[in-house]
Amino acid sequence: MIYPIGKNGHFSDRNIGQVIENLGDNVYFFIDLDLLDPSLIFDTGTSKLSGLLWERMMNLIKVVAIKSNIKGAYVVELGPVTSNAISVYTATNLVYKIIGYPT
Repeated sequence: MIYPIGKNGHFSDRNIGQVIENLGDNVYFFIDLDLLDPSLIFDTGTSKLSGLLWERMMNLIKVVAIKSNIKGAYVVELGPVTSNAISVYTATNLVYKIIGYPT
């Protein structure tokens, strides 16, 4: 298992590069939605300020899909407690994008 989060708790380009270098042929994503910025998805258990923005997440998924075969994905920590559908839309769009990249 490879974690793209550094010791300081931040998602850095250096850490992403190390993750990409160590990928095998087949990849299973485990995405905790707490990773994303609360401006995108705020109905999670423990959302964090300065989370990952949409473009960066899509870039990561795209680079992984080019290098490896995405065999499956877990997307967890959605807890829609508000009546606002933005969090649900963002989570479903993320799953849609993962499915849409070549596997």
